[in-house]
Amino acid sequence: MSICSRYSLLAQLVGRFSIISWIAIGLTAISVSWYSRDNLRRDIENHLNSTLDFKSKALDQWVDNQLRDTLYLAQQTEIRAAVPQLFQPENTQDRKVVSDRLRQYLNKTAAIKPNLRDISITENSGFVTFSLSSIEKEKIYSPLGYPVTYLTPQNLASITPNFYLNSARQAAMTIATPLTDFSGIQMGALVVDLNLSELRNLLLESSQKTKTQAIYLVGETNLNSVNFLSRVTGKSPNAPNLSAAPPLRSEAI
Repeated sequence: MSICSRYSLLAQLVGRFSIISWIAIGLTAISVSWYSRDNLRRDIENHLNSTLDFKSKALDQWVDNQLRDTLYLAQQTEIRAAVPQLFQPENTQDRKVVSDRLRQYLNKTAAIKPNLRDISITENSGFVTFSLSSIEKEKIYSPLGYPVTYLTPQNLASITPNFYLNSARQAAMTIATPLTDFSGIQMGALVVDLNLSELRNLLLESSQKTKTQAIYLVGETNLNSVNFLSRVTGKSPNAPNLSAAPPLRSEAI
């Protein structure tokens, strides 16, 4: 066999082994890259799921605390004893004394529980007979239908509170619960407007390192987006384009 033939055969063998080696290296690199990306994706999904699960439990706990505080407040003797006197004519001295005493008691309660932004008492007819924040709200009709969350001891474990936008285009939650006298007869309702600053701060903690510009709370009965928190506008939910927010849609909802 000539030297040229030997070099030709050697070149063929080297070329074939080189091609096989490059193919093997390429397949290995692709496999490693795919498995690495897949493992990274799974780790990120697990981390996000754990974070969301923690935030969901914290949100549920916050809401549950407010519901229980509202029920507890409606059972207080200072409120139940004052309600019959509030139904008297406005110009009577007894009503004024009771109203001032109740206002002082509720102001102290709100100072201890800052999540109680406003507290009102309505008659069975729906008219406001007492308002902690403003006397001007009294004698105004205030229905207790949607978006008010109507709470009773019986539906505490199953109720879904409603987050909504109030007249000032701010996220709000209002809870109403029956007020009964000492014989169990319903006299009216206790209506509580919650201060959502603590909840806003709780949700803000989960968005500090994300690119999302807003947080949305989606209720079970209304899939319209509620701009609950916007970090772009300085943590203010009263953004100029809030009313133009498109409906929030997701295949997962």
